[in-house]
Amino acid sequence: MKLSKMLLVVLLMLLSSYTLFLFSQNVRVSYETSFGSLIEGETSDRQYLLVGMAEPDTVKWDSSLQELSFNLTDGEYSIPVTYDKPISTVMDLTEVEIMVEGYYTDGIFRANKLQTRCPSKYDAK
Repeated sequence: MKLSKMLLVVLLMLLSSYTLFLFSQNVRVSYETSFGSLIEGETSDRQYLLVGMAEPDTVKWDSSLQELSFNLTDGEYSIPVTYDKPISTVMDLTEVEIMVEGYYTDGIFRANKLQTRCPSKYDAK
């Protein structure tokens, strides 16, 4: 009886380990990178994280496509970004820091996550 319980425990551990392994294969990790290394380097199917500011007069909202596009800059380089997920409001993106997560292909950063930071929220008190 003890041997069968031990075998069952070992079998359950192996099954759970294999399940975790399968799930971990589908997880994409974002790599924060500089604009220059992304533009000048070879891109892969990795997911990247960029932080910068939207260039004035480049923010466009296409309501028919439900797509937001803008140029994101770090002050030296500029990368065109598209974001085609639902958004609740189109805000003025030119005054806030923007974080985008996604893939860089064919000279365009296709964001699947977009987050803004309010500058006043992070000012020293």
